[in-house]
Amino acid sequence: MIRFSLGYDLSTQKPTAIATFICIAKAEAGQFTIPSWVLLALPPSFSLLGVSFGGYLTVSNSAVPVSFTTAAPAIDFGLLTFGTSSTKSVTYQ
Repeated sequence: MIRFSLGYDLSTQKPTAIATFICIAKAEAGQFTIPSWVLLALPPSFSLLGVSFGGYLTVSNSAVPVSFTTAAPAIDFGLLTFGTSSTKSVTYQ
């Protein structure tokens, strides 16, 4: 999934593109490849009033949710999961 939206660069008085993408892969594979067409669709990093705005790349891992029931009166049914993520600042060109 790739999502695009628009921002506005105050220094150039022009709109800027903002993009988000999500790739889903099984952890057992030990690696994944982001398709080149996804990377090519990302807008380049930019500067606004002298401040560089790069992008972020986040890799996350989460467990399959486990359902549970409890005697607590306010909870009829629950899902429990655990996840971790790591984010790095990157420059898209």
